Amino acid sequence: MPYARVAVNISQVSSMFDYDIPPEMAAVQPGCLVQVPFGKQQVQGVVFALMDEASVTETRPLAALLDPQPALTTAQMALARWMEHALLAPLPACLDAMLPPGLSQHADTRYELNPDPPTTADKLTPLQARIVNVLRQNGALRGRQLEARFRHIDWKPAVRALAAKGWLVTQPVLPPPGIHPRTVRTAQLVVKPQALPTEPAELGRGAAGTRRMAVLQFLAHEPWQVDTPWVLASTGANMADLVNLAEKGWISLGETERWRDPLDNVAAAQTKPMHLTTPQAAAWQVIQRALAGMDGSSSHDPILLHGVTGSGKTELYLQAVDLVLQQG
Repeated sequence: MPYARVAVNISQVSSMFDYDIPPEMAAVQPGCLVQVPFGKQQVQGVVFALMDEASVTETRPLAALLDPQPALTTAQMALARWMEHALLAPLPACLDAMLPPGLSQHADTRYELNPDPPTTADKLTPLQARIVNVLRQNGALRGRQLEARFRHIDWKPAVRALAAKGWLVTQPVLPPPGIHPRTVRTAQLVVKPQALPTEPAELGRGAAGTRRMAVLQFLAHEPWQVDTPWVLASTGANMADLVNLAEKGWISLGETERWRDPLDNVAAAQTKPMHLTTPQAAAWQVIQRALAGMDGSSSHDPILLHGVTGSGKTELYLQAVDLVLQQG
C-alpha cells in the first residue's frame, strides 16, 4: 500500500504524519494539497513525500485530494524545510507563506446552541451568558467569529465549560479553499454609433448628461467589451451613469473572467542590447570583469549598481544576465 507523508496546516505542530493513499487518490504527488483527519478534526496539509512503508503501524487514509496539480514545487518544499531549521519556525507556517492567498485553510470549530439545553439550574458566569446571547442572536458561529466578538478576552475556557454543561454543540470544520476566477464588470455599446444622441440633454440634466454622453462617445470607438473601471477613469462618469445608460438600452453591462497572470499568453519579442551611455559603459566594464572571472567554484563579492531612476540600470542587468547565460 502506498503512503503519503503530510505536513498538516496547524501552526503549533512542527512534525509530519503518515497517511495511506486510497486507490481513488492514486494521482497524489509531492506538493499536492490534501485534506486529512487529525484527531477529531479535518485539516489541510501538503504532501511532502510518497513512500512504500509508513513509519507507524496504523495509519488513517487521506480524506480528499484538493487538486491533482501540486500547489508547491520541490524547490519550495526544500526551502520550507531549510527555513524550519534555520529560523526555528514551524514547518506549516513556512509552507503557509508560500501558498497562494485563498488556497490555504486552517481548521476551525463551529459552535451552536444545543436545541435541547440542560434543565439543570447551573448558574452561568457573565462571560458564559454573553456567549450564549451572541449565539442566540446570530446562530452558529465559528471560532474565528467568536474571536472577533470577544477580542482581548480569553473566551475559550468559557466555551469549553458551556459544551461540558450541555449548552453548546461543537463540530470541527475545515472551510473549502476560497479561490475562484477573477471577474471584472464590463460595458459595451449595443447601438450603432450613428444612432447615438447628439445632445447631452437627451441623456440627463446638466453634468449627468455630459458624463453619459462622454461614455457613449468613448464606447463608440471600442468594438469589444471594456472594463468598467477603464470606462469610468476615461470619462469621469460613475456606475450610476452606466446603470442609467444600460436601463435605457444604450449599453450592456456584463462580467467576464480575467486571467490572473497578465503575461500568461504574451510572447516576449527578442531585443538587441542597447547602446550604452558613458556612465553605463564604465559600470559595465566592472560588471563584465567580475562575471568573466566566475567559475562556479568559489564565492564572489556582490556588485551594487547605483543610479537614479531612468539612468539605465535595467539595461545593465539584462546584459549581465545575457552574459551569464552565454557562460552556461
